[in-house]
Amino acid sequence: MISLKLFLDLVDEYIMSNLSKNAVSTPQIVLGYSVHPYLSEEYRSALKFAGQIRSLPLSGSFLIEKSIPQSSFMDARGGYPLMCCQDWSLLRADFRELEKDLVSVVAVTDPLAGLSSRELSAIWNAGVMPYKVHFIADLTVNPLRLLPSSHLRYVKKSQKSVNIKKITRTDYLNDAWVGLYQNLVARHSISGIAAFSEYSLRKQLEMPGVSVFCAYIDEKVVGISLWVENGNRVYYHLAAYSDSGYQNRASYALFAEVIDHYTKERFSVIDFGAGAGTFASENDGLSRFKKGWSTNTAQAYLCKHINNPEEYNRLSHGLKTDFFPAYRDARQ
Repeated sequence: MISLKLFLDLVDEYIMSNLSKNAVSTPQIVLGYSVHPYLSEEYRSALKFAGQIRSLPLSGSFLIEKSIPQSSFMDARGGYPLMCCQDWSLLRADFRELEKDLVSVVAVTDPLAGLSSRELSAIWNAGVMPYKVHFIADLTVNPLRLLPSSHLRYVKKSQKSVNIKKITRTDYLNDAWVGLYQNLVARHSISGIAAFSEYSLRKQLEMPGVSVFCAYIDEKVVGISLWVENGNRVYYHLAAYSDSGYQNRASYALFAEVIDHYTKERFSVIDFGAGAGTFASENDGLSRFKKGWSTNTAQAYLCKHINNPEEYNRLSHGLKTDFFPAYRDARQ
């Protein structure tokens, strides 16, 4: 089985030879995507609490629209936590079809999509910048054999009291999942789109391509995690724990079991995501935790598009800021 680096290099070479030649009309399937779970109708429905869903029919993606305060106009963000497309080469054509009531679009793109900043810049007219670095586990090398001593120690300690099960029926977990996630929101003062509504949390258990792993202590659920499968790739989606789960470091037993499961099932890679905050530091606790499981990293990009320049300039009225869109910079 080829390495992650070689695999992504081959994808980059393929995209460079096709997307650059004709970024609008050259159809392609990136990384074997059929319908990514993040593009499913179930997930779109789960995100309706965050705004109005606008489909992008050519690329197979969608946007989440919100009203701009004190304006009759809208702006949008890509899917959360990552923007995915069935056909990236047609996204620019979708942008050309947007109505002028939509002022701007911002998105964080899938770091495993194989698109370089140059390729993305051909699509997004207001700039592309490196955002967060995602921590990646290459399952072809069995990353559990490469754990740092601290992770290995916590795994062994956690496994003494915590049992992990992959769940096939999730209906009985609805209330437990909502309760655990609400505990997470309160514990870390989470706000914005990541503070999912109760309806959204329940809907995400129904997403196609989602696997659910539960942590138990004495048959009581102390942690639940959701993992999104697309082809031979896995994305860490969400997880939440009870106070007992935190005290017993259930996340260590859970992640070890998940990695072992997907390694045995011959998946190729897991994207654990990035650290906490808008611009994560490698020194924050979540980054250290994810880095310990990883063997590689992949760069995610923040992509910006201005759909209505006249209205964008009017709303921004000369603001000097690196925030996008400028008119939403809370610091101003």
